[in-house]
Amino acid sequence: VAITFDDGPLRQTPALIHFLKVHNTPATFFLLASQINAKKAKYYNNPLFETGIHGYHHDKFSKFDAKRVEYEIQRAIEVFKKYHLKHSIFRPPYGVLSIPLIQTLKKHQIRPIIWSIDSRDWSKKDRPMLVKRVLSSLAPGSVILFHDHGVKLAQLKKILRGIKSKGYRIVPLRKLLQYPTLKP
Repeated sequence: VAITFDDGPLRQTPALIHFLKVHNTPATFFLLASQINAKKAKYYNNPLFETGIHGYHHDKFSKFDAKRVEYEIQRAIEVFKKYHLKHSIFRPPYGVLSIPLIQTLKKHQIRPIIWSIDSRDWSKKDRPMLVKRVLSSLAPGSVILFHDHGVKLAQLKKILRGIKSKGYRIVPLRKLLQYPTLKP
């Protein structure tokens, strides 16, 4: 299984990164380019972590025409290049893909990535069931969606323990995507 985080870098990101390093846990971070600077780009300078684009801002790309989609993706790519962050994958905010977005991503050789398990860590009313929801939904090839600002470290610790106790391994998303039968 792979674990992924959206919406960073944020104030909570350094603690999350530290936690993942201590637990030797690979993760993929889909970043908002408008929030990246030189200091924050260094958070991801670790072989455990990979990065992808989540947009320049947290916009719903389905509302944009092809020209605006190209502009937004190009802006994000420029920031990622400036700070030497990998950007070969993209997760659309809200998980919504459109024809112009797919065409633009293809043009830039960027692969769209969705998730198979939504932790719903963004929902305060659903948060008490987060650990159970994630662990009961696990299957080979699962891509779990978290948010830098959503999942609490205590919950994440229980989830990591639960993943291992169910016989699964957490692997980098790039490794998971190498297995055609396990692609999300």
